[in-house]
Amino acid sequence: MRKIWDRFVNRYSRHSLLRRMARNCERFLKHFWNESNWEFATNGEALVVQTLSRAWENRRVRVFDVGANRGEWSSMILRRFPEVELHSFEIVPDTFERTRQALESVPGPNQTLKLNPIGLSDREGEIEMSYFPDVDNGSSIAPLPHGIRTEKRKVRIITGDRYATSINIDRIDLLKVDTEGHDLAVLTGMKGILDKVTCIQFEYGHVCVPARVFLADFYSLLTPLGYRIGRLFPDGVAFKEYSVFHDEHFRAGNYIAIRETESALIRSLARPG
Repeated sequence: MRKIWDRFVNRYSRHSLLRRMARNCERFLKHFWNESNWEFATNGEALVVQTLSRAWENRRVRVFDVGANRGEWSSMILRRFPEVELHSFEIVPDTFERTRQALESVPGPNQTLKLNPIGLSDREGEIEMSYFPDVDNGSSIAPLPHGIRTEKRKVRIITGDRYATSINIDRIDLLKVDTEGHDLAVLTGMKGILDKVTCIQFEYGHVCVPARVFLADFYSLLTPLGYRIGRLFPDGVAFKEYSVFHDEHFRAGNYIAIRETESALIRSLARPG
């Protein structure tokens, strides 16, 4: 049967009908995996923030936004948490200026906003990164071959542990990391405080390929610290144990890690079924 199928594919692989079928299958898979859906309202990110805001109502929370880009996610945090201490990190100078203009006048009387024109990593110093002047997202420490005009920029990085120690931070309620393939390095540089973080959002997908990072690396770092991990979907988080055969597909999307001790939060965020 396999030989018959192979002959069929070899003979008709250039046929327009089969090409359309292949494209439709790929569209289905992108939808199935919630792949490359970066709209907060529909990809599950807003759902996570809403769930956490209900769970943490009437208390002051501390949030890190690492890779703030234009500040949209930070703006959502400021809208949802009346009492919040928000630390925003944007490494690209041009983008940081846009973020500053968008956010600095937003915080309310019980909100604190710290805007940092630096990046977090697993080391410290000055490094060179790829900047895309024609678009203000996608810039990365990892070399991403987008095929668009690229400029090299000197930028400053520190570890999250050093930053936390310098201003006496002893816990983080919500840590969001979106650094175009550098997320694992950011988390590795926060090993000293990771066990004091309640909820982590990070990105995994094709941007991990140039950095030589697997989803398994995130599980290896976070699972021993007592986190449950799952892929984010529009209706919740699919918490699961890691499987190399099922999970290592590099389809772009967000993942959520919650401390196992937060059983009520895990139930609230878990995908139905």
